[in-house]
Amino acid sequence: SAHTVPRQYRDIDKEWWLTKPIDSSHYTVRVNSWKRQKALNVVINHLLTCDAVAQIQIVWCIAQGPVPGWLADMQRNEKFESSLLKNATTIPRVVVEEHEDNSLNARFHILSEPPTAGILSQDDDILRPCPAMDAGFALFTLNPNRMVGYDARRHLVLEKTDKGEQWGYSYTKKQLHNEYSFVLTKYAFLHKNYLRSYTSRMPKQIRTKVKSLLNCEDIAMALWVASQTKGQTALLADKWALQPSLVAIKSGAPISESQMHLDIRGTCVEEFASLLKLKGDRHHLQLSEYEHRDPREGSISDDKGADDDGSTKFGSGDDISEWFQCGTHDSFDPGYALPTGSTEEPSWSPIVTQLVERRQHWLPMKFWQVRKEIHQMAHDASWEVREKGPCYFLSSDDDANGGACHNTGAVVAGLIRSTSEIQSETTQILMELSCDFGLPIYIVYASEEVAQKKSEYGLSNDVFGDSSSMDGGETIKEKRNLMESRSQHNWTHSIWSMPQPEGCAGMLMEQQDTLLADFVTLPLNRETSQIQRLAQLRDAQRQRIHQLFFSSHQKKVNQLAGALPLLNNESAVILIDLDLAVLPKAPEIAKRAELLSMKNGSEPSATHLICSAGNHIAMDNRAQKPFYYDTFSTILYPDTFVLPLEKRMTPRIGPQEDPNLIPIDSEYYSVTVWEETATNSSDPVFAEVHDYTQYDLARYLRKAAWNDHDKLFPIRSCFGGLALFKAGTWLTPKCQYSLAKKKLRSYQNLPFEERQETILRYASKSDLEPCEHVVFHECLHEHVFRTNFSAIADADNGESHHNSHLPRHITIDPTMLTQWKPTPNWKAMLRAKLEREKLAKEAAKLEKDLQLKKEKDKLDEQQRIEEEQAIVQREQERIQRAQEREQKRIEREQYWEQLRQEREKAREERMKEIERAREERARAREERRKQHEKEKEERMEQKRQARLQEKIQVAKETLVGKLAQLQVLEKAEQESFDDDVKDESADSEEGSPRGEEQDPNDDDGNYDSTEDDDSYSDKE
Repeated sequence: SAHTVPRQYRDIDKEWWLTKPIDSSHYTVRVNSWKRQKALNVVINHLLTCDAVAQIQIVWCIAQGPVPGWLADMQRNEKFESSLLKNATTIPRVVVEEHEDNSLNARFHILSEPPTAGILSQDDDILRPCPAMDAGFALFTLNPNRMVGYDARRHLVLEKTDKGEQWGYSYTKKQLHNEYSFVLTKYAFLHKNYLRSYTSRMPKQIRTKVKSLLNCEDIAMALWVASQTKGQTALLADKWALQPSLVAIKSGAPISESQMHLDIRGTCVEEFASLLKLKGDRHHLQLSEYEHRDPREGSISDDKGADDDGSTKFGSGDDISEWFQCGTHDSFDPGYALPTGSTEEPSWSPIVTQLVERRQHWLPMKFWQVRKEIHQMAHDASWEVREKGPCYFLSSDDDANGGACHNTGAVVAGLIRSTSEIQSETTQILMELSCDFGLPIYIVYASEEVAQKKSEYGLSNDVFGDSSSMDGGETIKEKRNLMESRSQHNWTHSIWSMPQPEGCAGMLMEQQDTLLADFVTLPLNRETSQIQRLAQLRDAQRQRIHQLFFSSHQKKVNQLAGALPLLNNESAVILIDLDLAVLPKAPEIAKRAELLSMKNGSEPSATHLICSAGNHIAMDNRAQKPFYYDTFSTILYPDTFVLPLEKRMTPRIGPQEDPNLIPIDSEYYSVTVWEETATNSSDPVFAEVHDYTQYDLARYLRKAAWNDHDKLFPIRSCFGGLALFKAGTWLTPKCQYSLAKKKLRSYQNLPFEERQETILRYASKSDLEPCEHVVFHECLHEHVFRTNFSAIADADNGESHHNSHLPRHITIDPTMLTQWKPTPNWKAMLRAKLEREKLAKEAAKLEKDLQLKKEKDKLDEQQRIEEEQAIVQREQERIQRAQEREQKRIEREQYWEQLRQEREKAREERMKEIERAREERARAREERRKQHEKEKEERMEQKRQARLQEKIQVAKETLVGKLAQLQVLEKAEQESFDDDVKDESADSEEGSPRGEEQDPNDDDGNYDSTEDDDSYSDKE
């Protein structure tokens, strides 16, 4: 099939996987949607801001209804233009695929051809910043045959039998054991060919299983890709782009944590791996390292100044390179140099170059600086989610079926001594809570100032500006004028009330004496301490709010009942001390109230109280360094009272306290060491010296809450000047803020050891009694929450920085900061300190003036002498410079003369060398000529000799021939002669007598040999 990865390309071949230029620079996002239109709208709007997103494909099952109009408008209007497109320059940027098959397999069934090879598959309830998306896409372009994901999962070997291994599914970090084997398609990059092969080539049994379970489609795709890549694990995006940049939209109760869901997915892993043959030896599903481990095991030195929010969030160790690609499959070194144009450098796409530049930018930075940039990315990407709030994304069906989010309302309850102490910023926040968020406000004040004001609290002309816009286009000033024009004073139980104008909730004010007279039976006197008075006032305020907003007989109590909402136990009560200098912004308070109302109070793990982090205004105005101030009301689990020992009634560390979390008394912003000799054996003194301050405590709380999904830290007691209660918990009749005087005295009279077992172990040295909030919260733990502190202590094992096992009834939000104004004694101390500093400066100035006068004459004389010496020295320097110039001139002339002579000599030497070379060349030519002539003569002589030898040889051969002929003739003649001699001899024998011999050659019959020899010689 064309959709199956060819075998020869299964390792990697980018030219086959990424065929077009746009494949390396842009990608397509496929969003799987199901009845979450509000979340889908936010996700699409965010994706449209990402430049690398070429197209957004919405997988829309027609079973969820017709395509909404706003989505159809996006499909018509949103366009993507690029010169990299193959057949056109413009394509729709939003495409809706309407699938008839109501199955999770539809998310991988392509109906509209994607313009790019890279596909980002994601759910419709999560989003990430564009840089985090591009970081994963960059790794995909370097490894296009692999998946690049953001959510690591692992298969577990449950048991081993003779038939093989039994696999399961794990998702928690503890179960991962720092290893993973696949990633989920809820947010992952993969090639479009895998989507096609999922539908056409993957075993049909898997798709049938997914359709019947309505689950496991992500596991099926992950294991299918692994089977196509010989069991290789998928890649993970850079560590910073995983959880730190995730923005989740809470749009319903999660099912991923239920045991049934996990069992189903475990069955899927077992069956799918068997069908795809990932359990065999040939292509066994591999495991890879999830994150690198530093030998120091995540320890971060304090001088690096980082990780107020937990070092393990972005990686282990203090090496920032660990924040980059985790596991063993990083495609390139984070510190690798960028290409400079050389042919030896890798040809990176711009998307990869951006990733490497970000890595190089972060490498030299500190943790907190990098963390701040990452947080800013997530903050910018989630602005619409934060603006709308979590309840906006819940469907009506979820709400009707008892969903987690209920719009149950809230009320603001404030306390103030005098309205003159309220800051204008605080007034602005209260008006926003009333007009923008519709929260009624009830304030108890001490003095009679309000009765003399022109209108109710917060309506002075110097508070509101014309530029502060509200809902419906109205400004705060316009609403204020509307409220003034319609305001009327109705006296009911001394409550200053106001009719509810359009867009604003009611605002009520009551004097504390009238309130206490209605609900407190015992009169207050001089013996009543400030804490007891505040406790009684808060208890009375609880009863009044119950009458106004929660009573079934509301109309009988309040004549303005029609202007006030009737709230319930799930509503939020926002307690505010209005004398604070700084409060959180109104949207932040409203969002926390909405979050609190989302928690079902009947659940064991529900949150009933969210406290702010009470800080103090630093004298040097260093607001960027929080100083946790409200230690009197703060107790950590299991029983660590964070009030410094110096301020406690009994300065002793309890058996369940962590001494490392108890700060020293650094109230004046300088580390002091408290040491005291015990004068009473019943009051031992804590003598340990350490430098843990309230700065460190604030930092600890921020770090401890960072990993929490709601950014809250479970705590035993807290307040911070602003706290949000569930109404049913705050109004419970089982508890009260007041501690009976009789009980208090009985506790105070107990021996030391027994007193430490009572609530007086939380008392301060100055008040000799505990904070009223501690009294109320301890009562809630005992009678409402029924907290088992012994079990908490046993589970804690001294590791109080792990908060997963802690009860979440009471929590603190370390990022919701409040700040106290300096107390009067602080002001007096500051004024005295400034006065002393002023006097010291004046005395120092007088002494300095006298010293300066004495030194001035001495300096003048010394200056005159120095000037004369300077004149003489300048003259000497001038003469010396002239001599040096003359000497240099002479040296230059000598140098040039010497140089000229050297050049002349060198020129003559060169001429001689040239002449000698010329003569040598002439001699060489003459010798070569003579040698040539000699060789020529020798060759001619050799030729003559050769010719002569040839002639001699010819002559010899001729003579030999002739001699042979002569010999033949001679032989013939000799034969002829012999014949003649024989004839003559015969004749003679016949003519003469036998016995007489006669020479045939002699006339006389004798032969003359001499004559014969002579004749023979002549012939020869």
